Amino acid sequence: MNDTQITEQVVQPLSQKIPACVVDIISSLDSATPTFVLIDPMLGDPLPGIESQMSPAETQAAREACWGREVTPVLLNSRTSLPVTKHPYLISTQGPDDSVIELTLELAQAEKDKAYANGLDGQGIAAHRIGGWLQSTMHVQELADAIAVMCTVNTRAFTQATYLRLADRRTLALLNYVIGDARIRSMFGRIQHWSYLDALGSISTLNGMQQGENANRLCLDHTEWARMQRGELINRSIAQWLGEHSRSGFDHPIPQRAADLYPSLDDAVDAAQHASIQWPHRFKEIQDQTTFAALTLLHPGLFKIKEIIAFLADRGTSDDPSDPMRYLAADVRKRQPLKA
Repeated sequence: MNDTQITEQVVQPLSQKIPACVVDIISSLDSATPTFVLIDPMLGDPLPGIESQMSPAETQAAREACWGREVTPVLLNSRTSLPVTKHPYLISTQGPDDSVIELTLELAQAEKDKAYANGLDGQGIAAHRIGGWLQSTMHVQELADAIAVMCTVNTRAFTQATYLRLADRRTLALLNYVIGDARIRSMFGRIQHWSYLDALGSISTLNGMQQGENANRLCLDHTEWARMQRGELINRSIAQWLGEHSRSGFDHPIPQRAADLYPSLDDAVDAAQHASIQWPHRFKEIQDQTTFAALTLLHPGLFKIKEIIAFLADRGTSDDPSDPMRYLAADVRKRQPLKA
C-alpha cells in the first residue's frame, strides 16, 4: 500500500458493510465526546512516509499528511532519553465513525496477529503502535499533557526508569490488573474513556471519573512496580500461549475476558523464573522463560512429570551441551503423550 492509497483510505467514509469488530469499537465510543487515537511510534510509525532521520517539525508535518488529521505530540518528561520524534502522539478524529478509527483498529489487529502467529515457535514479539481510542472533553493539548504525566514513572521502589509506556496498550492492560479499576479511574481524571484492543482481540474500555474531577497522580509501591517490570515476560508469554492454542487447535478453554488471563500468567511466569534457577543450562534468554510459561499454561502439570524433569535436568556433555528451552518445546511434548 503506498502513501496515496493510505491517505485515500483514511479520508474515505466507512463502508456500508461494517465489520463486527468495527461495530464493537464504535459502540464503545460516545458520539458526544471528542475522540482521539493514541499512537506509540517508539519502534516506528504505523504508516509509511515518516522516516527516522526527520526533524521534529518534518515528522509532525509528515504525520499530519499521512493521517490527514491534526496530530498533537505527547511530550514526555525531560528526563526521558527517548528522542522527541519517538514520543507518543494523539490523532484528533472527526468522531466515532471517522475512518481513522477503522484503519487503526485494523492496524492493531495486525499487530496482535503478528505477535501470536508462530505460537511456541515464535518469540511473541511485535510492535504495538496503536495505543487505543481515547475520549475526553479536555482540549487536545491538555489531554496530551495529562497522558505525559501518567507516563512518568512514579514509584517508591528504587529505579532508573522514567517512562511508564502506557501508549503500549499491553502496559495499560497490565497496569489495570495490578492496581485495579478504582485507581485507574482516579488516575484518568477527565479522560472519560480509554478503549483498546486487548489480548483476546476484543475491545476493552477503561473509564475515568465524573466530568470535572481532577486526576490523582499514581504512585506504585515496591510490589506493584516489581509486577509491572515483568511486563515483557507476561506479554510475550501471552502471545506464545494464545498463538499456540489457536494454531494447534487445543480444546481446553481459555478465559473469556482478557483481564482473567493475568492470574494464570502470574503463576506461569513464577514457575518459569523458578525453573530458570533449577535448570540454568536450559534458560539462556527471555524466550526460554516465555516458552516454559506458555507450555505450563497449555499443559498444566507437564513439568511435574518425572520423565520431563529428568529430561530438563540433563546437561548434556561439553561436546554436546543441552539445548535451551526455546528449542525444546516439541521434544518436551513428545516425551509425554498430550492431547491438544
